[in-house]
Amino acid sequence: DVNLKGTYFVSAAAIEHLEATRGCIVNLSSDAGIQGNSGAAAYCASKGGVSVFTKALALELAPRGVRVNAVCPGDVDSPMLRGQARDYGGGEQQYYDRLLAGYPQGRNARFITPAEIAEFVWFLCQPEAAAITGANLSIDFGLSAGIFPHD
Repeated sequence: DVNLKGTYFVSAAAIEHLEATRGCIVNLSSDAGIQGNSGAAAYCASKGGVSVFTKALALELAPRGVRVNAVCPGDVDSPMLRGQARDYGGGEQQYYDRLLAGYPQGRNARFITPAEIAEFVWFLCQPEAAAITGANLSIDFGLSAGIFPHD
């Protein structure tokens, strides 16, 4: 309910103001909403809904001067990630090591910080990002680029 319905209701409430100010909407989706994750079907479906909603709303609002995008983070250094490590990982460090092993950067990989996501959202709201609309933009150190071969 929160992921998709919350995004819908907040967007709907803001549209009139955003039309008047030529503002923009930046939704928070997830890489999981683009490519799916085993064991997280409901979460993936809700974030996938946010990603498609973003594209559709961008098309509807573009003629009215409102841009709509979504930021799709990969694994974020957050309480949610720590909870996943406890629930599924057999220990936090083992879980983190297993996740990071799938990143193209290998030993140089790390998790995204909330501050990095905030900076990206801020950029998308700036005039310099005026050409970006209808996009689902991953911020994930290349994790969503595809399957990375392991040694």
